[in-house]
Amino acid sequence: MISKPKIQSLSLVYFPFTLIAPSLVEALSPYFGRVILYRPVGSPTMKDLERWITQGFLETRVPFEHVIDKNALMAKLEQWRTWGLSNQGADMAYLKATGGQMAPVRPVVPEIASEIKGTAGKTQENTKKGGLAIQLFLHLAQDFDRQSRELGEKLKGFKVQQQALQAFLRVDEPGEGDDSIPPEPFPESHQDLGGLMIEHRMLAWKRLFEADPQESSLLFTDSPTAYAWFLDLAQEEIPVLKFDLPCTQPAPKDLPWKDPLEKLFHAVLTTPWNEQLQQRIDGTAREVEAMMVSWRESVTKPGEKTASFHWHVVRDQAAGNVFNEQRGPGDSEEVRRPQNTLVGLVELAAQ
Repeated sequence: MISKPKIQSLSLVYFPFTLIAPSLVEALSPYFGRVILYRPVGSPTMKDLERWITQGFLETRVPFEHVIDKNALMAKLEQWRTWGLSNQGADMAYLKATGGQMAPVRPVVPEIASEIKGTAGKTQENTKKGGLAIQLFLHLAQDFDRQSRELGEKLKGFKVQQQALQAFLRVDEPGEGDDSIPPEPFPESHQDLGGLMIEHRMLAWKRLFEADPQESSLLFTDSPTAYAWFLDLAQEEIPVLKFDLPCTQPAPKDLPWKDPLEKLFHAVLTTPWNEQLQQRIDGTAREVEAMMVSWRESVTKPGEKTASFHWHVVRDQAAGNVFNEQRGPGDSEEVRRPQNTLVGLVELAAQ
């Protein structure tokens, strides 16, 4: 086993979104020390996450809170929302238009693009400090994500009703009705929100991250698109761990694998990478995975929901350096600490 000192707690940084589903927080809370969520200035309160915030498990960070003119930002945001309500299908249009101010992507709606360009000169100096356009984009993306997730929850409820009806038909009339209802209605309820404008999302989110970075480069997402996009930026990525854990039952405090996992992550994040270290980490990872399998089999109840974790290490690059592989004008260099970056994909089993 790797005999590095134990880190105080594992703090996971969520990307590239500025809101997080309660089900994801609940799945992570028994096993990790803290989740960090970055948010734009003036974000609404998250009542459904209050208990984890109060417990200190979920930490929200709002960079530029004392730099951005909140009143001006909220006024501009209200303009876009009002415009969107009065124009059919405008939710995507104004999101793409604000994104066009941040990156060389041609805006979709000329009227909005012109309006944004009108504010560009006034905010150019402010762009390095968070940018009005960037804050607007983050808010509009946040609105879109919230509405999409609310719709997804409603569709899940409909799916449960549909499955109950389908089961009733099979019981009531064996051999009949099996094909009368499609097995998977509204498959878009499982959409990966990271698939929408991922480059703009990452560009905007990394401005928040760079303004108030977490010391350890331990990132995670529940978006396969964002996960793949981040790994594509890396000079070299190496798979480290893959495991499944129950996410609905309270976990005991004395998890037998938690201390070895923390030591493994600590070694990956702080030790210069070489072949000998990789061999030691590979061996430790196999031991941790075996301990997890044994523990999971002893506590998991039949039909219990699980979370799947996939971890890669980006060697010789801190998270900020990975993002800055596509550095734009004005972006700052970041000190290469810690030594490596761990990035994880967390997927909850579909209900």
